[in-house]
Amino acid sequence: MITPRDPGLPAGSHDEPAPATDTSLLTLVLDRLGPHPFVDHLGVTVLSAGEGTARLGLAWKPQHSRSGLAPGADPSLHGGAAAALADMAASCALLPVLDDGDGRTTIDLSIHYLAPPRGDVVADVRLRRRGRRTAIIDVEMMDKETAVYRSRQAP
Repeated sequence: MITPRDPGLPAGSHDEPAPATDTSLLTLVLDRLGPHPFVDHLGVTVLSAGEGTARLGLAWKPQHSRSGLAPGADPSLHGGAAAALADMAASCALLPVLDDGDGRTTIDLSIHYLAPPRGDVVADVRLRRRGRRTAIIDVEMMDKETAVYRSRQAP
């Protein structure tokens, strides 16, 4: 289940604290998400939310590792799990700026895999531009060491 901040997840790159969150916006985001069984299955946690911003966390599970690893290899996050985290994070940043009844659907998702993440992953999101029908949202995902993925999305 998506829940507010889990203290066991990293705050972000370079041990930065999570951005300040208006609890009413966090509640709005959690309420407007509606049913989300796939995201619940992944174990995504909403760490913070604001108007056009969000931070989500994905705690490491062995089931999240990519396939094809040699025995004894250090596992890293599967690209599909990273894409799901980016998509959900972008949605959480967009929800507070939508009007009641407005929908959201991802129409384009582009991810640049910069390095394989290991362990817990945090996604920081910023709404870059919002038009009448589309929005451009930037997502940066990082593990405890460094930024590992960058995504631009038009939900």
